[in-house]
Amino acid sequence: MAYHKYCQKDVGLKTSMQINRVLTGLREHCAAEVQQMIDALLHSTFGEDNDEDAAAQLAAWLTDHPADVSARLVQAALCLRDTDNYATAGSIVDELRADPRAAPLCRLIEDLAKDCLLQGRSQLRSRNPEDGALKLDQAMALMPTDPSYPLAASLALLRVNQSSERPGLFGGHATVEDLRRSLGHSEWLERLTKYLRRVITLTAPYDPRYGEAVRRLLREYIRAGKLPD
Repeated sequence: MAYHKYCQKDVGLKTSMQINRVLTGLREHCAAEVQQMIDALLHSTFGEDNDEDAAAQLAAWLTDHPADVSARLVQAALCLRDTDNYATAGSIVDELRADPRAAPLCRLIEDLAKDCLLQGRSQLRSRNPEDGALKLDQAMALMPTDPSYPLAASLALLRVNQSSERPGLFGGHATVEDLRRSLGHSEWLERLTKYLRRVITLTAPYDPRYGEAVRRLLREYIRAGKLPD
């Protein structure tokens, strides 16, 4: 397989190889027509045109066979090749998580989400914290119904200065105030609100994470001199 020739817009070589292993594992569960699509992907140079052709063929197949679980998992694996499509991949896999055929893709998505979260925390302490915020969003997109990810994202915004191992925004170590200034106070609060409200949406009132999210949200809005809608 021409992995080294695979020019991927967003994911690296390691992730590309992981995706291809998932596709190979799914192949035996797929209808013959979908197997042919997978074979074309696995035995060619994966340029963007090929990906688009495969996605179009798969979309046509799913239009006629919307309940084909294996084909939907192939669709999710293809979506992982572009971070813009992480939300689609996460939604598909979350819906099919109970199916044993989804297990390898579930593991890959969970690994990618954890990597995005770790990269996001680190990049928040860099000179380009916007990249870190984007990574936090990607982690949440991959795991759309797990409240631990938006909660971790909110804590990353609130506790950016807790690590002594990362370079700060100005050569030292970033503080929350550094991050507020760099992102802009309104954007920082908007992102924090989005993360905390996501936690509230995904948890029940008796869940400790619900109460924690509510308390943090109210505290930051009171500090900003206003209350959330």
